[in-house]
Amino acid sequence: MVTPVQRKIQNLLLKAVPADAFDMIVADADMIELPLKQVLVEADEPKAQVYFIESGLASMVASNAEDEVVEVGHIGHEGMAGSHVLLKTTRPPTGPSSRSREPALRCPWKDLSACWPPIIFS
Repeated sequence: MVTPVQRKIQNLLLKAVPADAFDMIVADADMIELPLKQVLVEADEPKAQVYFIESGLASMVASNAEDEVVEVGHIGHEGMAGSHVLLKTTRPPTGPSSRSREPALRCPWKDLSACWPPIIFS
C-alpha cells in the first residue's frame, strides 16, 4: 500500500489539516476508485470507514417510511462521506453514495476529531 502524500491530495479537508494530523488520518488508508452508485455510508447503520472524495461527487440521500428517496446534498473534493464521525455519532442520518467512478481515499473509522483544529470542536 502506498501512503498518500499531502501535497498531491485533491481533497480540501485533507489539504487543510496539519501534516501530523494528515499522517494520522492516512496511516491505514487506501486510495480506491469508487464504483458507480456504491453506497458509501448506510443511513442509521454503524460504519467502519469514511471516504475523502478526491474528485467527482457523492449524493447524500434520505428516505421516508415509505422508502421514497430524495437527494438532499452533495459531497465533493471539499468534504468526506461519513462526516458524522466528527460529531462523535456512529449512525448517520443520511446515506451518501457515489455518483461517478472517481477516486477517493478510504480510511478506517477512528476518532477524527483529534485531527482537526480545536476551534472546530469547541
